[in-house]
Amino acid sequence: MMRRRSHVMTGSAGRRLRWPAAGTLAALVLLGLPAAPAGAAAAVSDATIQVGSLSASATEVSYTVSFDSTSAMTGGTSTVTLAAPSGTKLPTAACYQVSDDATGALGCGAVTVTGTTAKITLPSAVSVAAGDPVTVLVGDVGNPTSAGAKTLKVSTSADTTAVSLKYTLAAERSVSDARLQVSSSSASAAGVSYSVTFRSVDRLSRSSQVTVKFAAGTTLASGGCSQVNFVNDTNGTTGCPAVANSGTTATVSSLLANPGDMVTIVFYGMTSPSSTGSHDVTLKTTSDAKAVTLAYSLQAKRSVSDPFLQLSSYTAGASGVNWSIGFIAPDRLTDSGAGSSSSTVIIKAPTGTVFPAGGCSECFFIDASPAGSQGPENGCTSAAVTGSTVAITAGFDTNPGNTVFVVIKGVKNPATMSSVSVSTSADPGTVSLALTGQTKMSATSQISSTSASATEVTYAGTFQSTGPLTDGTSTVTLSSADVAFPVCSASAQYTLIDDTTGAVWGLCPVSAGPNGSVTATYNGTTTTAGDEISVLAYGVTNPAGSGSGTFSVTTSSAGGASLPIDLTAKTSAGSPVLNLASYSAAASDVAYSATFTAANGFMVSGAGDEFSTIALKAAAGTTFPASGYATVINDATGAVGGSSFTGSGATATVLPGSGGFLGAGPGDEISVIVFGAANASSADADTASISTTSDPGAVSAAYTLTAETSVADDIVQLSSRTAGASGVTYSFTFRTTNALVTSGNSDSTITVKLPAGTGMPPTEDVGVTDDTIGQGCGGVSSSSGTTATVVLSTGSCPGELGAGDVVTLNLTGVTNASSLSGASITLSTSSDPAAVTTALP
Repeated sequence: MMRRRSHVMTGSAGRRLRWPAAGTLAALVLLGLPAAPAGAAAAVSDATIQVGSLSASATEVSYTVSFDSTSAMTGGTSTVTLAAPSGTKLPTAACYQVSDDATGALGCGAVTVTGTTAKITLPSAVSVAAGDPVTVLVGDVGNPTSAGAKTLKVSTSADTTAVSLKYTLAAERSVSDARLQVSSSSASAAGVSYSVTFRSVDRLSRSSQVTVKFAAGTTLASGGCSQVNFVNDTNGTTGCPAVANSGTTATVSSLLANPGDMVTIVFYGMTSPSSTGSHDVTLKTTSDAKAVTLAYSLQAKRSVSDPFLQLSSYTAGASGVNWSIGFIAPDRLTDSGAGSSSSTVIIKAPTGTVFPAGGCSECFFIDASPAGSQGPENGCTSAAVTGSTVAITAGFDTNPGNTVFVVIKGVKNPATMSSVSVSTSADPGTVSLALTGQTKMSATSQISSTSASATEVTYAGTFQSTGPLTDGTSTVTLSSADVAFPVCSASAQYTLIDDTTGAVWGLCPVSAGPNGSVTATYNGTTTTAGDEISVLAYGVTNPAGSGSGTFSVTTSSAGGASLPIDLTAKTSAGSPVLNLASYSAAASDVAYSATFTAANGFMVSGAGDEFSTIALKAAAGTTFPASGYATVINDATGAVGGSSFTGSGATATVLPGSGGFLGAGPGDEISVIVFGAANASSADADTASISTTSDPGAVSAAYTLTAETSVADDIVQLSSRTAGASGVTYSFTFRTTNALVTSGNSDSTITVKLPAGTGMPPTEDVGVTDDTIGQGCGGVSSSSGTTATVVLSTGSCPGELGAGDVVTLNLTGVTNASSLSGASITLSTSSDPAAVTTALP
């Protein structure tokens, strides 16, 4: 949960200024200065400062100083001087970016640093007219080591009276809400993913660094960006960050997060220490430099269990043989998207065995249980062959305890049929299987949610057939007391896999039987007695009561199994963290994001139309659109998918996207972002709740809406003040109180109402700049009367322009009204809906 409280401050001109608390937003100091007496040296006006991190000792910090230039300045000769407080470390080689926000001209100015004072010469392309808003952005600053009140002074060669900008540093801070997930709990496991999720208390800029120190004995994957994934769980942006490894320490940079954002970094292809017991990972950032420690435990090197082996021929030296090997994998197998860092199934055969080269048509990976990622339950995959050993890449993420099979086609048997050893990179202990005949696997069952009253549950059962399944004749029956199996039509909500051959068929339609059972006619290639068969049912509803039961899979011709299941009382998700892009009453186009721990996995199989869903219920008075765009993230695996939702009043029901890799296992950290909400109209302390079809009990997260907010420090500049002039550019620079969203199909808007009689431009692309981070963005402006509404362009900016950021909008092609005397404009945003009025200069 994240609450934004506000402090009220009175500026020197008597204005009441509302600004976010230092614990959640960058510092912003506002000065309204009276005009200088005649003959006195002038000073800049409307000066503000934003410090990317308010933590003492933070490094790689961005400092953004914005002001209205009272006097004109000339590019290449005029200067801006920043005198920082004692202990500040100003960079000597970084870009000191100067921009004229009225014209959009910007560049890096030459700088002379003397102690804690920087004198910046305006770039030759940046000449500033009197009254233009100016922004100076400096990165890579080091904060003083001491906490407390600080003052930075700004002046220019044209406005020489220094203006003091005050801010307060807290004692050295750490990130919060940190959590760690490790895909394998086995010592010496390889191909392991380590996922760290945390709230960045202070801003992370492109130059900020996140340092993760792993336990001694850990081996980090090489390969840079392809082995590391970054996700902003608050706004849904993803990226391939820069990473530098040194020993067991990874330093990650080139990522963006606003203060308070939840972020996840996933490291793939890791090798865990060989020692068992408790281990630690430490995490810190240059913005929040106090390290936090995250503990985890490793068990003695583990092995797969209940292994199965079946060959199409057991003749020594035979060619064109199909090998099928199965087992229960205690730990998760991961598909990183880069084969070199994905988990593998390793088969070491006798000398003389010849495995095929490992193309897609020769190797198949099958997860016969509810998978950890969306997609088909079986599919061709890649493999690496070294002599008589083959390492088969996991085709997708599995869940711990799943039943897994690999099928290899076209093998040449060795001259001596002795034995093979089987292991996975996640469970590196080996098991031995004789090549002299079939090894039978015990029947297994697994359900994606063991919660009473769970819906959209996947039931999976695997057994060794005693006879063939015949096309059009054999039937398959599933039953479990008080369980509701859906009756499907054309969409394949029931799947049968021949784990021995890798073939898969849908089993729809089915007919209802007694006590909730269903029966389907088998329509597929005739199978062989002894083949391992898996049947998966999607969209099942668990009974309301807890306790032990059975799940039976029977066939008319191939045997079956009665398999135990245990249901718990109704479960809930855990540890919810809630963020809103805007905490203003009556705000619209708001993104709601929640990060939580799934007690049970959810399933998006790609088979049929019965998918798990996530429900986000906000406070009464909130309105979600009837349908819209959402993002779902599995922070444990790094999987991200564009999704959709249906809205009903204050509830959004999110359907994770079909076609990505979005399933989840028990204990996975999940983030969901819903775009386009309209906040309730009144200020209040509110509560949201989160539930899933797998964890139907609701868990609450509190938040507080403020009275309607407005932007602050609105500065207006015109390229021409002549009445009736055409082709005029209107520049608006202001500070947001709440964030503006640019990552969904319900993007935030900026609304500007110009004076009566103004000639408005046609619908056009316009420039929007986040001056705080120096990021140019885009928008589309459309007009009605003298009101222009600018919709921020999806993907043109970072996922959101942060709360408290200074933003500039340039509206071109305007024709001035016939009289500008006493004229004013009003400005609001969808996140800060209370309009502010500013007189034209």
